[in-house]
This record gives sequence, C-alpha cells and structure tokens, in this order.
Amino acid sequence: MASNLWDDVNGIDYNLPYCEVDILVFNGLEKILGSIDKNHEEYNKIEILRDVFLLTLDFNDPEKPYKNRRFPQGRIEGIIDIDNFTEEMKNTLKTIIDERVLDSTFILYRVLDVYFILSKDYLILENSLFPTLMKLIDETLFEDNLSLFVALFKRGFQLFGKPPKKNIENEKTKILIGKVDEVLTKYNMETASEKIDEIYDLIRYLHRYKFVKDKKYPEITTNIARVLEENKDFVSAIEWWELCIKWNNKIKEHDLAGECVKNKALCFYEIAKKELEKENYFIVIEHMDSALLNLRKVRGNEELIKQWTQEKSVYQKKSLGQLKGIGIKGIDMTSQIEEMKKQLVGKDYMQMLQFIGRLAQSPDYESILKENANELFMASILLQKRKLNEDGKTIHTSKNDEEFPEHLILKYSIHYRRVALYVRNTIETLCDTHSLGIKELLRITSDNPFIPEGREQIVAKGLLEGLKGDYATSLSVLIPQFENSIRFLLEENGEIVTSLGEDTVQEEKNLNQLLLYRKLEEIFGLNTVKDMKYLFVHKGGCNLRNRVSHGLMCEAEFYSAAVVYAFALMLRIIIIPKLEIISKE
Repeated sequence: MASNLWDDVNGIDYNLPYCEVDILVFNGLEKILGSIDKNHEEYNKIEILRDVFLLTLDFNDPEKPYKNRRFPQGRIEGIIDIDNFTEEMKNTLKTIIDERVLDSTFILYRVLDVYFILSKDYLILENSLFPTLMKLIDETLFEDNLSLFVALFKRGFQLFGKPPKKNIENEKTKILIGKVDEVLTKYNMETASEKIDEIYDLIRYLHRYKFVKDKKYPEITTNIARVLEENKDFVSAIEWWELCIKWNNKIKEHDLAGECVKNKALCFYEIAKKELEKENYFIVIEHMDSALLNLRKVRGNEELIKQWTQEKSVYQKKSLGQLKGIGIKGIDMTSQIEEMKKQLVGKDYMQMLQFIGRLAQSPDYESILKENANELFMASILLQKRKLNEDGKTIHTSKNDEEFPEHLILKYSIHYRRVALYVRNTIETLCDTHSLGIKELLRITSDNPFIPEGREQIVAKGLLEGLKGDYATSLSVLIPQFENSIRFLLEENGEIVTSLGEDTVQEEKNLNQLLLYRKLEEIFGLNTVKDMKYLFVHKGGCNLRNRVSHGLMCEAEFYSAAVVYAFALMLRIIIIPKLEIISKE
C-alpha cells in the first residue's frame, strides 16, 4: 500500500514552466491526500510534503529564501511560512530523506532544500542537495525546460555562490556557469528568440556577480540585440542594449558600452519614427527625448544630436497645434518653446529651478469637474481609454468615477503632456548653461521646512538624477522621501499619522491614506492635493507611487509626460518653502 502511494508521489509530472510546477505538484499531493484516510501511516508525511510546496522561492533573499504562498483550492486555502515548520515537521522531512522513498528528482530536491534551510545540515548540502540539484538541472536541459532551469540555476547560486559583491568563485559556481554556457551554446542567434526571456534572465543574473567577467556574455547580448533590431522589435532591443551596456562597463570595455548606448538611442529614434506614422506627436516627442538623452552620453555625435533636436522642435510645434483651443488655467501654453528659452537667458540656476517647479501648476480641479465632457470630444482621439504600459499590456481600463471622471482624466493627461514639453526644454537649457552637483541642490534641501532632518542629502540626490534625465533613479528615490515628508508635515501640524495594526502595533499610514487629510488641502490647496492623488496613488490615474515601488514600470515608462510632470511637481513643493526662507534672509 505504502509502496503504491509513493509511486503516485513520484509519478507527479514536473516538466512544466517554473511558474506552474509548484502548483502542479501541490495539486498532485492534495489529490493523493484526498484518496487516503487520515489514519494512514504515510498521511502525515504526504501532508508535510504538500506543505513544502506551499512555499515559494525568493531569489532576492538568500537569508530566508522560502516565503509563504497562497493557494486557493476550494478544499483548502493554505498559508504557511518556513517559520511555521516545527521540529517535528523538520524531523519528518529527514525521515522521508533517509527512507529514500523519493525517486522524483524535483520533489527530492525541494525536500532537501527546505530541510537544509531548517536544519543547517551542511553534510546534506554537500553530499545530497548539490548532486540532486545538478541531476535535476541536467533533466531540465534534456527536456528543454529552460524556465525551470533558470530557477534552479538562481537557487544554486544562492546556495553555493558567494554574495554578488564578493569577487570570489568556487568549484560549484564554475559547474553551474558551465551549465549556463551549455544553454547559450544550444540556443544560437537563430533559435534564441524561442527562449529569449530565459536567456535574458540568465545573463542579467550572472552580471550581479563580480567574479563573472567573461567577454562572451556582452557579445551574446550584442548579437541578440542586433537580431531584435533586424526584426523591428526595438522595444526589446532597448532592454538588451541596456544589459550590454552594463556588461561592457563591468569588464571595462567602456568604448563598447558607449556604442551600445548609441544603439539604444537609435532604437528610441526608430520607435519615434513608427509613432510618427500615426501622427502621435506627444508620444513621438517622449521617444525623441529618450533618444537624445542617451545620445548625449556618447561623444562625437554632435551633428546627429543637432539633427534630432531640430526634428523634435518641429514635432513640438505640431503637438501644440493638435491641442489648440483646449486651454487649462495656470500656464500659457500657446507661446513657442523658443520664446520660453529666451526668458531663461541670464537666469541663475536657482531661478531656473524655481521656473521648472512653477510650470507644474495643478489644474483647477473643481472647474474642470463642472465642465461639459462633450467639449473635450475632439481631443479624445489623442488619448487611449485603456491605459497601456510600454509592452502594450492593459494596466487599467478607464471607468467614470465621481472623483476622477473620464473628461477630467483627459484634461489631466493633456495638461501633463503640455507641461512636460516645457519642463524638458527648461531642464535642457539649465544643463546647457549651468553645472549642477549635490552642493547646489543641498542649498534647496538643507534647512527646508518640508525636508525632515537627515533626509537632505538623499532628496538632493533624487533631484539631481531627475535633472540629469535619469527619472528611474530620481523617482525611486524621491517618491518614498516625498511620502515621508508629507507624513512629517502633517505631524508637524498636529495630525496623527499612524494607525493601530494587528497586535496593537503602530503602523505608519501610506500616501494614499495621508492624501485624505483635510489639513493638506489647507496647506497646498485642493487642486494640488487632487493632482498628487491622481499622479501617485489613484489606480485609474498614473499610480506612480505604487507602480514604482512594486517594480511595475519598464525603463521607457520613466520618460513619460506624467513622470516628468511628477518630478516638476515634487520640485515645486520642495523648493517653494525654501525660497520663502531665502527671501526673508
């Protein structure tokens, strides 16, 4: 009876993509449990084995690599953490190992891995876990299951490699890297597209480790990027060029890295040309900006930069023409950008920063709310009702709600795009005429009523990265600091910014909750509060706070009009209280 039971366990197929295999094994073990009585002599072992597959791997946490996973299954909704495994459960896993009842390489590997985490038995690690892992890796290669291979490889490096920042290699990591090289040899440039995501994941993961410096990896990334360009898949090519840049910089091939940066710029330019066919001038300008930002990083491209800048100027004028007659109070958007640049002549850097901030004046929320939505009908063709990311995936479908109805969303989107045109050009002028560093920006963040003590340096760094055009780094730094400053400001004004969580623990309220405080409307005004809500936390809006913090934005999305506008808005809120202090000195 027991023998047949373990035959059923070992018969569970695991030749599936990594994202599905745990669920399949879990379901198989659940089915076996349902077929036997709870008094069965093996029931407890199978139950604990099932619990092992309620865990999921976290490749970014080598200290606690197994976390809880939720499986709604009708009969059971399992929630278990590695910390929930008792001494008795650990001993049961050891019994399963010692009895040698597991012929399934995948299930045995997982049991050995979880048991090692619980016991820290290094004999098991060396004598059982590593050989089983390598056997399973060979099986995945034979079955062409590259998705599972990638997961096993990453876990192998977690177990047997030194921390990424240490320049140390050992025999086991050499063996693992050898398996990666087998994969890269197997999938040449003609067949790489079949497994391109997995290959990208492998090469990107290897880049993290200092001791991995083989020149073949940037060569492979270059070749794949070129194939993607030939296939007109410029969005994917940009990701591969970015990886190639990192690899070439790592191995000190800075000239090659520069060539990759230029190729990345050319891809953005090609995407802009594609959008130009549809006369989507706002999107064209966004991609032209990305192209120029990258091209300026490489010397010797002055003529091409000049050409692209002239082209962008033409598209800017056409974009303004598209929106003629749709006005928003606060900023005169009808004058040409060249006229704006003339206004900046002779201004010092502080005046220019103030100008950038004041460009991000929030729309008049109540006035727009009262407008007839039909007045915006002609502009609706410029904007999508479905919100898409840069990969073309739908991340939100517009639905009217009382706070942000569709016509208000449309007006906000138009506003962000128009202001972003001015902000980008003002920053360009600022960078052409002034050399800014942390020292200059600390003048804004130091002794600033909006910046808590000890946060001056990091906020200055976030502002500097934005002015350099690196909005991914800038917003990743600024948004959490901005949220903390909002919390700090409310607390300074006598508001309670914590709530009681489980076990009566005091928990900090997040930005979504903080923006509900009436006190903020007294401080910033209704328009700015609604603007911040739509930009940072509203699911039907830009939702930048949540999308940035959860890693849901690709690189291209960090150059969108909303991101540029959000940067300018945060700059405005940061700089104005400091300017008031300076004016009184």
